[in-house]
Amino acid sequence: MREEYDVVIIGAGIGGLTCGSLLAKEGLKVLVVEQASKPGGYATSYKKNGFTFDSCVHFLGGCGRKGIIRKLITNLETEEEIKFIEVQSPMGVILDNKKISLPVKDPRELEKILQRLFPQEAPQIPKYFQILRRITKEILDLVSPSFFKFLLFPIRYPHLIRYQKSTLKDLLDKYFTDPKLKNILSIAPTTLPPSKISLFFMAIVTTQGQEGFYYPQGGIQSFSNTLVKGLKKHRGELLLDTLVSKILVEKKRVCGVELTSGRRIGTKYVVSNTTLEQTFNRLVGSENLPDKYMRRIKNQKVSLPGFILHIATDLDLKSLRLSFTNAILPSDLEKEFAALNNNQMPDESSLIITIPSLVDSTLAPEGKHILSIVAPAPYSYDWQNKKEEVAKRIIKQAEKAIPNLSRHIIYQNISTPLTLEKYTLNTKGAMYGLQVTPEQFGINRISQKTPIKGLYLVGHYTRPAHGVVGVAMSGQFAAQAVLHSRES
Repeated sequence: MREEYDVVIIGAGIGGLTCGSLLAKEGLKVLVVEQASKPGGYATSYKKNGFTFDSCVHFLGGCGRKGIIRKLITNLETEEEIKFIEVQSPMGVILDNKKISLPVKDPRELEKILQRLFPQEAPQIPKYFQILRRITKEILDLVSPSFFKFLLFPIRYPHLIRYQKSTLKDLLDKYFTDPKLKNILSIAPTTLPPSKISLFFMAIVTTQGQEGFYYPQGGIQSFSNTLVKGLKKHRGELLLDTLVSKILVEKKRVCGVELTSGRRIGTKYVVSNTTLEQTFNRLVGSENLPDKYMRRIKNQKVSLPGFILHIATDLDLKSLRLSFTNAILPSDLEKEFAALNNNQMPDESSLIITIPSLVDSTLAPEGKHILSIVAPAPYSYDWQNKKEEVAKRIIKQAEKAIPNLSRHIIYQNISTPLTLEKYTLNTKGAMYGLQVTPEQFGINRISQKTPIKGLYLVGHYTRPAHGVVGVAMSGQFAAQAVLHSRES
């Protein structure tokens, strides 16, 4: 390890690894420092009794031929290091004990199925999806800004102007009355109800989901490891089991970092892939930042944490005709959110059940399967005494999709919000960084650039959003910012 680097990146999550590997490819001397024993952050895996489980991330988007993730690993010259398996099965949904199969990759077929299920809403369903497609088209067009586009902004981006402050609920209420249909259309990787979710975020999730979902063979860890290979291929360095204790600042400019061992490493650029709270309160110190900026940081709302069950079973899950991803929805998402914000576990939770062994048989011994069950959860809860009780309740709810699951569990591991916080340092175990409300999505989210020269942010607490694709984009944005700063 050198005494000085061009860039030091704090945290080997997907955002940090993306940024670091891209800068290393440009010839910069890069060091990534990670407090955990393995790289990836939430995108890690672990092995137990012959089974491979994914810690938090359970599938990937952006891996198609023109997808962001595919382009990233091609750019890093590591495409031969990983194999992406495309998930062919539709999404399974259970609402009020009724099983529904949704072909999310086929928008026209999806519309037809929803029209058959909800005939009274049939005329409005295509109109709803058309609005989502138009919003997404305008957002993607704006990713590459130009003077001409801004000059004609009101004409070129009418939907961005009209819906910039809208939630998902605003559009759902405009087109539909059936609460069951609204629940189905609210399925998204967030811990928010429709009244809080940014409509722009939902538009992108819905339309980009049509590009397909993928699973990296061998587990999610293989994707993180591929980014590490890209980093090292271009002579970047990774330091595990090491915690940064301070970002060194002189005259409002980064000059290095200090490790908990007391060792100091000089650098002109630091990229933080940790939380806002840790970056500014613990590592930098609020005295080095403008009061206005710190007030904004303090007012950011983080997502709820999650309760995650990893289960190995001897049930023949293939014979049950389950999907790779299955959602079990409560009757009232707003009521569930209210309970969670009151530090209670609701009677019915929003469950996402993922079964990776259906697409990658190497994850489990022959004749057995693995699955994960994820539910939003409160942070302030008596997890030490009640986690087993909550696990039993959630497994019972999951039996709507997987009958007799509780009698066929051969291994089980419980991750509470405290677990997520301990291993990843995410604020209160937040699953998705900042909430994706209209006030905290896209350009309204905290920027990669900070008031301290040379200090940048990546990850799901900064632009554009959470999720693997979102944080990979944040890494790209930060890398571009660093390169631009060096040239200017």
